[in-house]
Amino acid sequence: MKNAIFILTFILTALTACEDKLDIVPKDQATLSTLDELEYLLNQEYEFYTPFEDLAYICNEACGYGTENISNIYSQPNTLRYAYLFSDESKDRAALCTTDSRYNTIYEYINYMNVILDKIDDVDGDADREATISAEAHIMRAYLHWLAVNIHARQYDESTADTEGGVAYVTDTDVSVQKTKQTLRQVYDHILEDCSETYIEALPDEAPSVVRGGKA
Repeated sequence: MKNAIFILTFILTALTACEDKLDIVPKDQATLSTLDELEYLLNQEYEFYTPFEDLAYICNEACGYGTENISNIYSQPNTLRYAYLFSDESKDRAALCTTDSRYNTIYEYINYMNVILDKIDDVDGDADREATISAEAHIMRAYLHWLAVNIHARQYDESTADTEGGVAYVTDTDVSVQKTKQTLRQVYDHILEDCSETYIEALPDEAPSVVRGGKA
């Protein structure tokens, strides 16, 4: 009987200890439960893994792919590089691009902004600072979508903006749900909403660092 009581006491003690351990935040891991932790998501050196040559070709501001031979690119017409360099609109660029690191990375950063906006009302902190961080997240979300729509959709034209496809404008944190592509007008309307004067006025007069936002 004494052995049974000892074993039962040991088990209860162990379970209590385990439950206590579940409340401990792992070392060097953020729970995103404070304003400081949410602000960390803004303190980034954004890496878009962007081959800027592609964008330069589209704007006719470059004349070659680094050290590549132009005739070699010309001899491979079923490639994105050929379509970009020679402005060949007959090429199905979507079919030639099964993955795009720029697209994926832009939406990864958009998700960071959405996490900030999703959690910021639930953390304790100075109200003015909360407003500043929220404003910066809205404006950065707008900028990231602006990059996405300019790289992956047609140029904005007032006469066709209601019918031309743009990109998905993502404002939630559920990455498991397929997002819906919106029209160009819808995308730009959302961009302007995220860049409202209210958000701009909430920014500091001088940005705290080169990767952060200020009124300018």
